[in-house]
Amino acid sequence: MPAFELIAVVASGAPGNDGSYSYRQKRDVIDTYLAAARRAKALLVLDIQPGHSDFMHEVKWLEPYLEQPDVALALDPEWHVGPGQIPGKVLGSVDAADVNRVSSYVSRIVRRKEPSAEAAADPPVHRVDDP
Repeated sequence: MPAFELIAVVASGAPGNDGSYSYRQKRDVIDTYLAAARRAKALLVLDIQPGHSDFMHEVKWLEPYLEQPDVALALDPEWHVGPGQIPGKVLGSVDAADVNRVSSYVSRIVRRKEPSAEAAADPPVHRVDDP
């Protein structure tokens, strides 16, 4: 199946107003990508580069999209950095427990929308090896 990928939460080298070192795409941008993906009969993959934000916080913000059967989720742990760190300057990481929480949450969304759904809603996790 063809797919469009949109970085819905983009890591930033500056803290921004909320101090998260990331910013969210505007909903109208996401809507435009979703419409284009649908015209192409493609999956829309929403990618999260959280900076200092929490993956779960960003997933909850994206929930209206994740309820759609043609929208998937990707997590970019290399852009999840700790206090005092700047995305792009250091390689970030995420704990397996955080990924499991996100996966369980997305699975509940899928089951709520389609109770007979057997497919697991495990988000892909992009891995970047430290050179």
